[in-house]
Amino acid sequence: MRNPLRDQIALATALLAPPVVALALVPVRTHISSANLALILVVVVVAIATLGSRTAGVVAALSAAAWFDFFLTRPYQQFVISDSDDVTTTLPLLAVGVAVSQLAAHARRLKLVTVTDAAHLTRIHDTASLVQSGASPYSVVDQVCRQLVEILGLQGCRFEHGTLLGRHPRLEQDGSVAVG
Repeated sequence: MRNPLRDQIALATALLAPPVVALALVPVRTHISSANLALILVVVVVAIATLGSRTAGVVAALSAAAWFDFFLTRPYQQFVISDSDDVTTTLPLLAVGVAVSQLAAHARRLKLVTVTDAAHLTRIHDTASLVQSGASPYSVVDQVCRQLVEILGLQGCRFEHGTLLGRHPRLEQDGSVAVG
């Protein structure tokens, strides 16, 4: 599920954290290789990508690459890179940031699917246990109706034995709801 507040905080962090970290690294930029400085920025991007949205991760990667260039490569405080090694460092910084954002978004989606599937499996198991315990058919139908209302967001549910007249909505075997 989307969390708008978390996404907004992550986006704000994606815009603010890379320049703050890059600026903090200015005093040591002549003592540490540019590749190691870029790796520090990669850690910032990875943290934002893992905790925030895909957009926040991509913005963090772009921001980190831009501020790496501005604060940590010669000529300093210009969006120009004169050393080819710094270009070679900046491009992977950007690429890794975008790739990690994609992977983090995919992992979040898989987690959601796993949690949802586990909840559905628990419902099926609960219903099977109810049937196995010898509960009345009415109890089983009531439980299944409650589950359908919850899962599908229905206003109500009822089971009618036999053939229905008219064109009522139906739950098909593949899980879709046929209307009309």
